[in-house]
Formats: sequence, structure tokens, C-alpha cells
Amino acid sequence: DLMRGNVPAALAALEEGLKYSPDGFDLLVPLTDLLVQQGDAARSNEILERLKARKAPESQVKYLQARVLMRDKKWPEAIAALEALRSDTLKLPALEAQLNLLLALCFEKIAEPDAQEKALKRITSADPNNVNARVALATLYQNLGRFDDAIREFEAAAGSGPVASDAISRKADVLAAQDRHADAIRVLRTETARRPGDTRLWAALANATSTALGVAAGLIVMDEAQAAAGDGAEIRLARASLYAREPGRLRPVAPLADAIDTWAEADQLRLLFGL
Repeated sequence: DLMRGNVPAALAALEEGLKYSPDGFDLLVPLTDLLVQQGDAARSNEILERLKARKAPESQVKYLQARVLMRDKKWPEAIAALEALRSDTLKLPALEAQLNLLLALCFEKIAEPDAQEKALKRITSADPNNVNARVALATLYQNLGRFDDAIREFEAAAGSGPVASDAISRKADVLAAQDRHADAIRVLRTETARRPGDTRLWAALANATSTALGVAAGLIVMDEAQAAAGDGAEIRLARASLYAREPGRLRPVAPLADAIDTWAEADQLRLLFGL
């Protein structure tokens, strides 16, 4: 569920597991981590105190304490806690990688790109196929205007395993920023062929096509997207976005909300709010 980005379902799975193992450290630690990320201070603090009282492994408690510092935006304190924990866990590669990812995030928050890059490179040096670190490095380079480096990291990430659609979209953005619009469209076309049901990729392709070839061409892409992925909120919002790129032509957006009664309420609300 977490790999699919479905945090509510992940939380529900952990809560279900706790019915059968109320004091299971392997359930309580990731549950607390997710609750911290969701901003649930009361529940996460309560479980953290339980873990301390029940003598949970010290490294797990310290990890969660560092996550709480991040939640509270105490970035220097979080960095100190993560660095201290990292020095104690160098023989645990998975935890070492996670700590470096968190350190990179903290350094981003205090605008220290050199330290952020160093933390991410520690991961890729130990595990060249770490997709998350590669994508984070690519995004950092993109933000710094180091476009060639960003493209290299995005390509390394794609060669290491499945990459999220937003990473592909960012790679296309880098290409477009270099006026390589045809390359941006090609990258997105390749991915939509692999994942025809991914509406975010179709929206990115329509946007890139519209930038290079005009709104009419972008709308043709949206027709393809609707045929391949269905008529959902993401598709209609992408259409509306293209309509807005034609200042000299008024297109009615009201019809985009027609016949949505059978959609999930969340999708209805997202479309109506977006419009």
C-alpha cells in the first residue's frame, strides 16, 4: 500500500495487525512513523512513550524521535539526531539509506544543497540502483539548474527500476527547459505506452505537446488519454488546464463536470474544486 502511495490503507493494515499483536514493535514503529508524517502528534507521541516503556530497541526509538523533530520543523536538532543515529547503524545498509534520505530532506529545508548532495551520494555510492536517491539527486540538480546532471540521474533511476510518474514528468520538464521539446515528448510517449492507465503521465504529455505544438495538439493527446485511461478527474482537469492556455478563445468548463454522479465522492470534489 505504501509503495502505491496509499497511506490510509497502510495505516489500516497496521491497525488491523495490532489487534492480533498489540505490542508488536514491528507494527508500532512503522505506525508511529506514518502517524508522525501525517501530523498526528497526539497518537504518535502516545505510542512513542509506549515503545520507550516497553524497552523497544534503542535505535528504533531514536529514529522515531528524529522523525518527531522533523515533524516539528526543528531541522538542526533533527540533523544532529539523524547523524548520531547514522554513526551507530553503519552496518545496517537499509537503515543507513533511509537516514541519508531524511538527512537530505533536512538539508533541503535549511538550504544547504552541498550537504544534501553529499547525503544522497552516500546512498548511490553504496547502492547505485537506489531509485529514490537517484530521483532525489535529479530533482536537486534540476533545482540548481544543473540540467545535464539531472538528466543523467533520471536516466540512471529509470535504469535501476520502476520510476514514479512524477519523476518522469520532472525529467521531461528538464528537457523542455533546455528547449528539447521533442525529447520531452518522446520520453513521455514511451512511458504512456508502458503505463497507459497513468493519467498523470498523459496530463504531462498533453502539456508538453501543447507547449511545443499548440493547444489543439495537446487536446488530441487528451482524447487519446481518455480512450486509454478512462474519463476521470485527472483527464478533465488536464483538459481545463489546456483550455486556460488559449487566452483568445473562451471554452466553457461547465460541461467538464457533467455526468460525474457515479464517481467516488473524493474524485467529484477534486474535479469541482479544481474547476
